[in-house]
Amino acid sequence: MTGPNFKFLSLALLVSLLLITPLGIQNSFGVPAEGTLLASFNAAHTAWSATFDGTNLYVPLRTGTLISAYQTDGTPLPGLNINAGVTLAGAISWDPVRQVFWTGSTTGGVHSVYTVTKTGLTTFQFNVATDLANNGNCGIGSCSSIIDGLDYDPFTDSIWYSPDGAEINYNFDANGNLLGTMPINVPPNNMIPECGDDFTSGIMGRGTTVYVVHHLCGVFKYDISTNPPTKLSFFPVQHQIEDAECDARTFRNQGVDALWIGSSGTLVDAYAVPVGTCASANVGGEIMPLESTSLLLAGVQTSLVWIFPMVLVGAGFTAYKFSKKLV
Repeated sequence: MTGPNFKFLSLALLVSLLLITPLGIQNSFGVPAEGTLLASFNAAHTAWSATFDGTNLYVPLRTGTLISAYQTDGTPLPGLNINAGVTLAGAISWDPVRQVFWTGSTTGGVHSVYTVTKTGLTTFQFNVATDLANNGNCGIGSCSSIIDGLDYDPFTDSIWYSPDGAEINYNFDANGNLLGTMPINVPPNNMIPECGDDFTSGIMGRGTTVYVVHHLCGVFKYDISTNPPTKLSFFPVQHQIEDAECDARTFRNQGVDALWIGSSGTLVDAYAVPVGTCASANVGGEIMPLESTSLLLAGVQTSLVWIFPMVLVGAGFTAYKFSKKLV
């Protein structure tokens, strides 16, 4: 094949390659895999937890009264001080229904649970010490007073509660009634194959899917509709990590939800989880319905990236065959 038709076909193939390489791979294969690091910044103090309110992140100072605030790129914002007399015991979690933070505290007795408004007003809700003692003592004989795993689940309007190092985690309704326990120490669904021991340092639950953080190893995903819970996946993290909180907004343009995970230092990271993990059509705030229009447009964009080059190639062959008939 020579002449202008060959040149046209060559040009079509070249355009195809140019489009497929930077665009097709990015859009068709470029959705970040679960566990991909999406963003990272350093807070102004120890960041055991970072909860998302739909716009910004809030990071508590453990054993203090300060909750600092940040944009999702790490830009500092005015924080808040909670009222005197209540000391944080670890993680906080935003409740988009009640527009408050949930947190654990030793004020009012070890394993007390409070809500905190954005003006710093605290309200005692309930104490779970007896339930912990009567239901396995975290699987380690005695539950730690450090509550580095705590999450509000808007899918079920419940609280996931995980003292440091727990091998059994606990789920309470918003009134403090125990809904169930979640052991992570039952083979073959335990953490030992990946991490060498069973240890919870953070937790995030949405319906029947619960992510559990191992402080020195990585993050596990469990299906709690089975008994015991079924380990679904694991992704490693190369530094010490703590509590996890969900974000359905910030990385939607990349086709994923995210877990914001605190650390034993000042580092706050966002890791990819499948789109829809954090989303619900039932409540507002940081939980949001999947935008079908956006997903449709993304699908069309992805398809066009591959279809358009193919159309060009097809047009090249058609022009060549047509020209042969004319000769």
